[in-house]
Amino acid sequence: MIPKTILVLGALALIFMMSLSGFTVISDGETGIVSNRFMAPDLPTGRIVALDGEKGPQATILGPGWHWVTPGAKSVTKEPVITIPNGQVGLIEAFEGKPMPQGMTFAPAWDDLTYLDAEKFLGAWLKPANDAHAAKHGYKGVQLTVLPPGVYRYNTALFRITPRPALIIRQGEVAVIKDNTGNAFTGNAETINGNSLVPRGYSGIWNVALTPDTYYLNPLAYSAILVKTTQRVYTYQKTQHDDNSINIRSQDGFTIAVDVRVVVVVTPENAPKLVALHGDPDLVVKNLQEDETLENLEAQGVLPVVRAEVRNIGEKLNALDLINQRSEKEIDLRNRVKAKLENGFLNVSAVYLANVDLTVTEAGKKLLQTQTDKKIAEEQKATYNQQMQAEETRKNLVNAETTANTEKQLVEAQRSNAINEQAGKAQLVLADYQRQAYEKIIQALGVENAARLEIIRLAGEKNVIITPQVFLGNDPMTAVAGALLTPKK
Repeated sequence: MIPKTILVLGALALIFMMSLSGFTVISDGETGIVSNRFMAPDLPTGRIVALDGEKGPQATILGPGWHWVTPGAKSVTKEPVITIPNGQVGLIEAFEGKPMPQGMTFAPAWDDLTYLDAEKFLGAWLKPANDAHAAKHGYKGVQLTVLPPGVYRYNTALFRITPRPALIIRQGEVAVIKDNTGNAFTGNAETINGNSLVPRGYSGIWNVALTPDTYYLNPLAYSAILVKTTQRVYTYQKTQHDDNSINIRSQDGFTIAVDVRVVVVVTPENAPKLVALHGDPDLVVKNLQEDETLENLEAQGVLPVVRAEVRNIGEKLNALDLINQRSEKEIDLRNRVKAKLENGFLNVSAVYLANVDLTVTEAGKKLLQTQTDKKIAEEQKATYNQQMQAEETRKNLVNAETTANTEKQLVEAQRSNAINEQAGKAQLVLADYQRQAYEKIIQALGVENAARLEIIRLAGEKNVIITPQVFLGNDPMTAVAGALLTPKK
């Protein structure tokens, strides 16, 4: 028989071992989910998480540290905490709570993240008197509220949290939001293509686009369509590898390939209207009407307008008129396309009518050749006329030079005659003065003495040496006169 002391010690040892088995350690990266196994009332039918100690998973969770639970009566399951990284949100779904009313798709947004506490969340449903905001919280299903980046400890028996990408809007784009919450707007809303443009917070397409930033929105409740706000260039031309030019039929029956370039911009203000009209404008799909892969905006908005307006202009002109009037028709096309696309909520920056090609058919090639031949003939005629004008100019220049030389000689002759005439007149005046002087000398000295005086004057002018050679003869005056008339050696 076993002594009582040993039995008591054994019982104490068993109790001690059992108490040790009731301790559990929860690390920083874990959450402890406690479940009551027995010695507790049953949960009502349909319930999952116990709020008042019933059997099953408990609303209260265990945080980091040492914890003791009744061995056998309770169990602890360790679950990892969840980390929501940057650029993502945590989508929350509650497995239990109030049934959502008809028409409600997502549980209303939480006032704060304390409702991630299972006790508070279930209390808003089961004990609304203890929660001032109970009327809008504690609903089962997908919650409108999402978790921003961070680390969260939560009750995995009540909630499921799934990371999803956040809405990141980069420079050069905006986001148009389609609200799927079911919150109807009762005011007057603009309607485009059967889609209502409503203020933010109501079901439908929000009438104001979101600008570049990071937004933590529920991706199931808010569908975002990113729309480029940078320039969009649409080119319709023939290249070495492809032919996207627009073919038209001229008034005189020629087929012409026209190259067109259109530059448009979607403004942030017009982005919601554009989405209401075309859906996702940048979505690239196979367009059955155009039989090619195009983005929605080009297939539904830009290309049909450009093609129609080019043909409207071309069909009213002869082929050569369209070529010769390209600049004027480019302005006409720009005005037409601008008016139509701006009615479709696009800002038009430019429209260019580039090459007008007649060579797509043999008839067009021949017509263009005749135009080329005509141009060559006109150039040759212009060259001939220029040569004739140059020759005429040269002749006129020669005539002008000849006339100028003749006139110069005539002027010089006239000038010489005038000089001679003036010189003659001067000599006549001088001779008259000399005559008058001689007459006065003769009156004063007599003829013989006056003659002698003149001879002496002339001898002085001629540098005749009078003495002694001149006076060797009997008649000094005769000797002087002879000396004047004798040639110098």
